[in-house]
Amino acid sequence: CVQGTCIGDCKMATLSRSARVALTLGVPLGVFVNQGVRAFASDASSKVINITSDAHFNQETQNGLCIVDFTAKWCGPCKQIAPIYDKLSIEHKDVKFLKVDIDDAAVANTVMASSISAVPTFMAWRGKELERFTGANPARIKDLVTRHKQ
Repeated sequence: CVQGTCIGDCKMATLSRSARVALTLGVPLGVFVNQGVRAFASDASSKVINITSDAHFNQETQNGLCIVDFTAKWCGPCKQIAPIYDKLSIEHKDVKFLKVDIDDAAVANTVMASSISAVPTFMAWRGKELERFTGANPARIKDLVTRHKQ
């Protein structure tokens, strides 16, 4: 049993690629479901703020360091990086972690103004955009957070 959290008979080899990556990076795993033995991260303690409107985005990005994840529900790499992003939100309590669903009509102006052409796209904000990159790269997200915290 992996980290004592499994239900049923599972082995590391039967886990999805994203679950293996999550385990390797030390992401706390929640329940393993029997259909294909898929794992998902426990987000009960996640500090990620889901942006619900353009006004909400503008309000949240005005003060302090914000890391913004432009994502989509249908995006595989977005789903793979989500547990890592959640973990960072817990580890860095002095940073706001925001999530923007690019398919949500309520944030269409934010997505357009940010020139989002691919997901996931991550941005560092402090009243304005400081830096961005595209791709589900855990090391780059961690680097983005630590460099801009200073």
